[in-house]
Amino acid sequence: GGQKMTEHEKEFLRKNFPNSAEYKISLYAIFMDKGLQIVKPGGGLATYIVPDSFLLGRYFSKIRKFILRTSEIIYILLLPFSVFEATVGFSVVYLFQRKQVVNLDHQLTASFARRTEDVGGGDFKVLSYPQDYFNNQKFKRFRLFFDEKAMALISKFEKGSVEIGSVVRFSSGLISKTGQKNIISEEKKSDKWEPGIVSGSEIKHYAIIPDGYYILYDNQKIKSGYGNVDYFSNKIFMRQTGDSLVCAFDDRGLLALNNVHIGNKIGNDICLKFVTALLNSRALNFYYRTISLETDRVMAQTDIETIETLPVKSVTLQEQQPFIELVDKILAITKDDDYLENPIKQANVREYEKQIDQMVYQLYGLTEEEIAIIEDEKK
Repeated sequence: GGQKMTEHEKEFLRKNFPNSAEYKISLYAIFMDKGLQIVKPGGGLATYIVPDSFLLGRYFSKIRKFILRTSEIIYILLLPFSVFEATVGFSVVYLFQRKQVVNLDHQLTASFARRTEDVGGGDFKVLSYPQDYFNNQKFKRFRLFFDEKAMALISKFEKGSVEIGSVVRFSSGLISKTGQKNIISEEKKSDKWEPGIVSGSEIKHYAIIPDGYYILYDNQKIKSGYGNVDYFSNKIFMRQTGDSLVCAFDDRGLLALNNVHIGNKIGNDICLKFVTALLNSRALNFYYRTISLETDRVMAQTDIETIETLPVKSVTLQEQQPFIELVDKILAITKDDDYLENPIKQANVREYEKQIDQMVYQLYGLTEEEIAIIEDEKK
């Protein structure tokens, strides 16, 4: 990465590698850039093994644009493990072919091999689809699909939907200027200390179980997450750690640290309880896991940029009402102090969640076959 570079070195790279060096500099993206520059434009091949962060990362949009402008993607192989000891996370093996003119109808091949042994044996999940699909994504993100039905299902979710970021603004919580321990306390030291969430583990589906901490709400001590977040209106809390969406509706005005995402409403056309129901549903979790490539990743994180692209159906407040009523029934149970120790109450909540899942399937117009794909995903 570019963390240990001087400003002079960063400026040199930005000037000499305008197709790959952007706000956050990644050296491997610059190597990818250089690799494409030195191969012949009339069919030269470029191949590397690299981390998978260039596929979807916000600050890899320049290298993705450069690839799409100059090359045809022969294949991208995703490996859900580190090939090299020095790296953490998933790896990608790619083969690009430089072209004078890129064929917009060119079909790339996306492959997925779960283990090293599968690579040697050619035991891949494989799907071919038009490279031009990437051109139509926000920031030219390289969305990988390995199953035709899953890809079609993602498109169906998006049809007639708006991005959740247009109706809910997600932000990270509070970061201290001098270390998080200095803004956390087990007691209310003054009127600037407010009850808050210090860990994502305090958030369950539809439930907030505070550990009893107070957080200092003082602009002088806060680095970020102060002015841009409305903690004191109704909001959504979302766990940051994990490969699934775990959300709760908060009407208690709790603060939160930056290991939690906070969703504030934009405008008056949507109810946050309706959005909470969608985010906790099996359908939107399937969508999120399919496009985010976070499933089974060590230290998986829910990323705000990805959350903001989730598809929400544009429906009237009246059409949102059945979802809201079920969420209210769930909240009436999860707010009880004994909820986590009471199997009957938990079973009742699961029953309501199943009803919401069915309503969400109907909302997006899914067929029995499509529902089966989602229901089978986590088995």
